[in-house]
Amino acid sequence: LNRLAWTPGPWATSQDVYFSQDPKKLDKARPVVKDLKPGMNFFFIPEKNLKYGQSYFWRVDTRNGSLPASPGQVWSFRVQDEPDDDQITFLVAADLHYGGSMKARQINREMVLTMNSLPGQNLPEEFGLKGKINTPRGVVILGDIVDDGGSPEVQKFWQEYVEDFGLKGDRLLAFPVYEGFGEHDGPSDGLVRTNLRSRNRLRPGLRSISADGQHYSWDWGRVHFIHLNLYPGSMGEEYLNIWRRRVSGDARYPKRSLEFLIEDLKRNVGSSGRPVVIFQHYGFDSWSEAWWTQKERNAFLQAIQPYNIIAIFWGHSHVAQALNWNDLRTWCAGSLNNDPEPGTFLVVSLKTGRRSGQLMVAARKANQWLSAEKISFLPRKVPKSK
Repeated sequence: LNRLAWTPGPWATSQDVYFSQDPKKLDKARPVVKDLKPGMNFFFIPEKNLKYGQSYFWRVDTRNGSLPASPGQVWSFRVQDEPDDDQITFLVAADLHYGGSMKARQINREMVLTMNSLPGQNLPEEFGLKGKINTPRGVVILGDIVDDGGSPEVQKFWQEYVEDFGLKGDRLLAFPVYEGFGEHDGPSDGLVRTNLRSRNRLRPGLRSISADGQHYSWDWGRVHFIHLNLYPGSMGEEYLNIWRRRVSGDARYPKRSLEFLIEDLKRNVGSSGRPVVIFQHYGFDSWSEAWWTQKERNAFLQAIQPYNIIAIFWGHSHVAQALNWNDLRTWCAGSLNNDPEPGTFLVVSLKTGRRSGQLMVAARKANQWLSAEKISFLPRKVPKSK
């Protein structure tokens, strides 16, 4: 950011621009730009004058000829934190369900604004966490972007999502987004999944992407991240779950994400012991486990056991929660849209070092912290295959 813009008043004859790190000093400060012509509606800030992690405040006062002057509203922005590969922050959200209710978009936009406001705030001390929330590297979306991917109106609801979340921090959301699909997002050849494949090719810094363009991985610092979309599986098959409900079709077609996972871990992690974080839609509570089989979960566990998996994040169940699964810690992000109320998302802070690391996960609902925990992890050397 180095350009501030505004809309001049209709009777403006000249404008003064005030700029400061302290909002209390704006009233007594001298304008940084004086007598700006009414046709000018922007002001450039030299980037060298901006400091990492610093908040700035600005105001435009207008003189209106023979009419009274108009003092402007105080606006602010915060410069991103200095990138640090040993300290990574990201957000996790799921189940946006655009088009699912009258207020779905309004609530999702309110939650985006909450996400944008977090950098610089304190982590929840009431749950034993300390420190500030750094600028997130990105927001990871765990599927069910729209409520009905086969709806005749899916183009409208997809466009609402794009306008709100963007791709690289270029729309209402101020951070890059890394999304995947859920069972509500429609068929394999439908609009949502087709657009996701196109967006995946545009994401910067990917380490691997599946042959069909659906699953992908990337690195933030020393940590490797893998997005598996629906769930880690191969071809899927019709499944009669524990409630005697038949699950079939695209809700049971993970698009060979397990094969992608195995190859990606072998190629990008190997025997390094580096930490790995996995994202998927179906999870590990009783509701989620009814959507993928025990056989598939066993194959997933076998594939990841040799590696240093420090966290698995999932959606689908609409309730923010943390569960242990075969000695692995997993978190459900809940639902971002819980119409008529705001939903939840997770704030994740990762600190890595040569000898140990620390993972902090906090659940947030609008302006309220719901829960948080902190765990430590160690490097884990993986024996090289013979």
